[in-house]
Amino acid sequence: PMPDPPYLDRADAGRSLASALERYRRAPDTVVVALGVEGLLVAERVSRRLELPLDIRLAASLWGRGPGRRPQIGVLTEAGTLRVLRCVRSSQLPRRGLRAAASRARSYLYRVRLELHGGAEPASLAGQTVLLVGDGTPSGPVLAAVIGDLKAAGVRRVVFAEPVASLAAVARVRGAADETVVLRVVEDPADVSWSYVFFPRVRVRRAAELLLTSRRPKAAFAGAPA
Repeated sequence: PMPDPPYLDRADAGRSLASALERYRRAPDTVVVALGVEGLLVAERVSRRLELPLDIRLAASLWGRGPGRRPQIGVLTEAGTLRVLRCVRSSQLPRRGLRAAASRARSYLYRVRLELHGGAEPASLAGQTVLLVGDGTPSGPVLAAVIGDLKAAGVRRVVFAEPVASLAAVARVRGAADETVVLRVVEDPADVSWSYVFFPRVRVRRAAELLLTSRRPKAAFAGAPA
């Protein structure tokens, strides 16, 4: 029989992750950065528990077209960084197919950023320590691309933190992040979702509401459960 999932939902996972990051509570020049809208539900709970500001960074996987399971062929970040996977560079994938996938990803990122920030540019994180928090679903190439963007933007340190991650993702990040905090490692990326009892898709509107609430004055949280 399969073991019971360790987390009820993303918020529960965020509470557990915050306990592992307790040394960063109220740390100066430190910010919790959610990796995508899915990671925001975990990151918001970490931010609240550690009393740190909350931000978000976006990236989109590029998917190929064809029969059967669609392969990941690259990553596009909201900073405009395009990374094509090595296996794709050595294949015969037409450039037209890559351009079409990048165009779809660019449109998605624009729509999400418009709903989250009204289209404004992300705030500068230069000189900060970033706790980069996801829910376990981002692939290794996505994680590496976002961490690369953060480093290029002048971030002082990147702490990669997830309640659960695949073995491949952890291996990919270990050389890029300054510190890695992962509570549970699974061999198969498909097993990440089985670490949660409830793991619904996160709507962008819900993510926007969380961001807005996190930026209100602290008095607005009086009496709110952590």
